[in-house]
Amino acid sequence: MAIKDSFDTLYAEKTQRDSAFGVRAQLQQCRAFLAQANADIQSIVAKGQFNTLPADVKTVLNAAWTITKQAQAALEAGDINDTLNWTQ
Repeated sequence: MAIKDSFDTLYAEKTQRDSAFGVRAQLQQCRAFLAQANADIQSIVAKGQFNTLPADVKTVLNAAWTITKQAQAALEAGDINDTLNWTQ
């Protein structure tokens, strides 16, 4: 049974590693999506189109923009950014 146990352990470690790499890829995509969303909203503001929006839409968009900026900043923090940019 020692060989089976060794293979089971190796398989479990590989599965965990694959899961970690998958999550890391999703977080990298999330970070890129947030950066694009922030850039798109900034473009709306820079063009002066933000002020032409209805008040309720402007309020929701502003709240969402604040959240995306905070999330983007959190994902770009030192240790997190180092981990997400790490390559094997």
